[in-house]
Amino acid sequence: MTRRRRVALAILLVPLAAAAWWLLAVAAPDTERYLAAGLPQPEDARVSAYDEVGCPPGRACLDLELSFAEGPPLRAAISLPDPLPPEPLPALLLFGGFETGRRALGLLPDPGRNAVVTYEYPLDRRAWREASLPRRFLMVQQAAHRVPRQLAALFRWVRDRPWSDDGRLSVTGVSLGALLLPAARRLASVHGEPEGYTVLAYGGVDGRAIVAANLDLRPAWLGDALAWTIAAATRAVEPARHLPHLEGPLLIVNGRDDGLIPQGSIAALHALAPEQREVVMLDGGHIDPDAEALIAELLDRVAAWLLAEGAVNPRPESRWDDQKS
Repeated sequence: MTRRRRVALAILLVPLAAAAWWLLAVAAPDTERYLAAGLPQPEDARVSAYDEVGCPPGRACLDLELSFAEGPPLRAAISLPDPLPPEPLPALLLFGGFETGRRALGLLPDPGRNAVVTYEYPLDRRAWREASLPRRFLMVQQAAHRVPRQLAALFRWVRDRPWSDDGRLSVTGVSLGALLLPAARRLASVHGEPEGYTVLAYGGVDGRAIVAANLDLRPAWLGDALAWTIAAATRAVEPARHLPHLEGPLLIVNGRDDGLIPQGSIAALHALAPEQREVVMLDGGHIDPDAEALIAELLDRVAAWLLAEGAVNPRPESRWDDQKS
């Protein structure tokens, strides 16, 4: 390695090491402290209707914003039958890795007599693009801890709606969502929320292995150090720490040839899951917003399982009924 390259590497590592120290020594809570902290309490709720692309006929589509005393607001999109039926509706909460909020609603078929809520990650994409490497470390750490807490608050808010059947709330986490959902479910349970129905799609455990599998840095030790740092900074929400404690019906879906989630992480996910679970392996790689056939198959599998569990109402003229029978 030339002297110039050593100097350049040192310039990169100094802020990286400083950020890692701060994240590990100051900012990263342990699991018990994380669980003990109370859920964020919304100070204001703003709900407004929209009828743009992605809101099909016969549905009322809403934007939700919950503001808190600290941190960014919680944003989500809601789809309800229009007009609302007189009886409370099963509610399906969905959050993924690529398409969220309104865009996620646009990927879904008509859900019939069910409410659908799609969560929006509290990440400013413009700020991310403009952030320095240490700042990105901090943003990852903050988002990883903030998302499960916001989700737990969202579970409670949805259950309290007059249109919601509080005994039939299901939550589906896809990709990144599947990595953070176990912490959200356990956090909500610790603070008195019933478990409900849970779907983990295209997730895994062992954050270090997952981050390392998605990095392409040279030299290799730099990628390993970065993966270890991120995993250590987000250890309080590591799915392996929460998955064994989940209760209630659980569906796990993974891809046989997933290139983003290591097979060891998938196998460990299945081994750590509680006994009350069903595991489905689909052909193909990791879920992608452009993989329309794979998305359709995933939606069908999840919908059929939820219907069989009694978690949702059947859609009219839907394959869900056929799969249940």
